Amino acid sequence: MVLKGQEDIFIRLEGGMLPTVQKFKYLGSNLEKDGGLGAEVSHRIQCGWMNWRKMSGVLCARKVSCKMKGKLYKTVVRPAMMYSTETWAITKAQERKMEVAEMRMLRWMSGATRKDKIRNECIRGTVKVGPMSRKIQESRLRSFGHVERRSEDYVGKRVRRLEVPGKRKIGRPKLRWRDRVPKDLREKGWTRAREEWWKRFKEGNANPT
Repeated sequence: MVLKGQEDIFIRLEGGMLPTVQKFKYLGSNLEKDGGLGAEVSHRIQCGWMNWRKMSGVLCARKVSCKMKGKLYKTVVRPAMMYSTETWAITKAQERKMEVAEMRMLRWMSGATRKDKIRNECIRGTVKVGPMSRKIQESRLRSFGHVERRSEDYVGKRVRRLEVPGKRKIGRPKLRWRDRVPKDLREKGWTRAREEWWKRFKEGNANPT
């Protein structure tokens, strides 16, 4: 795979030409030619549904309490959907897509359908599962906090300071991870002070109580 706009680059290995692909999987994540997250988001949703179906005998059982179902969901299903999300520069539309898939699972667990006209907040409050977007934001800020606490020679900080030569194309630039973190901090009114991180995470827990 080569980056968009660099199609004239070819790589030879042991006398053979490596094929050019639109996407490939690396460390369990799908990387796309244009740097997008569309394929990875769809794959994460599929992984979530696969784990949900494996546990559907318990998640859909009437004798199991909704609170216990929520705990099982957060232990088995949600980690599969949120794998590596701390590194994503995810858009609002992609977050919405993941939340729609999650709400279908939660409604199925609680035995409610859209015809019952029960609000999403009530369903989440019943099973004690917070919004996916807030959990993704929490994981992103947690990862940012880990990097901030490391020394300046840490590879994560060096990569973050890396500047790619060249100019961006005309038009709206693509969303980057480094652009999302400042927005998250401003939204929550947080600072970069180390002593505030754990306290803020405790206060901002996304699971309904």
